Amino acid sequence: MFFYLNFSSVNKVYLSVYDFNVFKEIKNNEKIKDVLEKYRITGDYIIFVGTLQPRKNLLRLIETVAKINGLNLVIVGKTTGPGR
Repeated sequence: MFFYLNFSSVNKVYLSVYDFNVFKEIKNNEKIKDVLEKYRITGDYIIFVGTLQPRKNLLRLIETVAKINGLNLVIVGKTTGPGR
């Protein structure tokens, strides 16, 4: 299925809570390696960051990533409390 769009009517929507003082790109390869080892993340991966709620359709993401050879899924989010 293809959608034909008038690209002049398409807008970018940037992250609303992005704070350059809090979130920074990590350029230190040692730090990156340490985090990957700590959480046992290997190979290529997609990362999901969000609350674990049915409305997020996480099951569909898991099923889809499982069909792609050599790709892992890293899930980060709350499992209890507000926002879950």
